[in-house]
This record gives sequence, structure tokens and C-alpha cells, in this order.
Amino acid sequence: MLKSSHIHDNPVQTKIGSLTKHADYQLMPFPKGQREIAVALRLTEHKRMMLALTEVDVTIPRQVIHEQKARGEEPLSFTAFIAA
Repeated sequence: MLKSSHIHDNPVQTKIGSLTKHADYQLMPFPKGQREIAVALRLTEHKRMMLALTEVDVTIPRQVIHEQKARGEEPLSFTAFIAA
């Protein structure tokens, strides 16, 4: 994999038919970390994902959170409840 990096002091000339293109860039390899990410993406692109849709009654936890807030206590986080 290559990326372009602008180098202004060493222009490259390319002849295309009767046109001459002056490029002010140089092709350089991607950094090691970026290459490793590309490899990881290629390794996982054909993996099948398991998805699920669930339904949960959260009436009681929401009531507890609202009661604590009404008593002036520090309310529990609903997100924390879901994560726990």
C-alpha cells in the first residue's frame, strides 16, 4: 500500500502522450500501524456476525431510580443498570 506525501523541493515529471505532468509528491509506504490495521480488517471481513433482538421489562428498575431521585439520594444510572 502506498500513500502520497507532498515534497515541494523535488518535482517529478511524467510524460503522458504529448502532455508533461509535473507532480509535487512522492509515493511512500504506509506506516507500520496503518498496515497492521489493514491486515486485521482483511482477516475479519468474512466473519459472520451474530445479532440478537431482545425485549426486557425495565419498569421496576426505572421506578427504583425515580424513587431514589425523589428521596434526594444520588440517582443510579440506567446505563449502569443495563451494563450490570
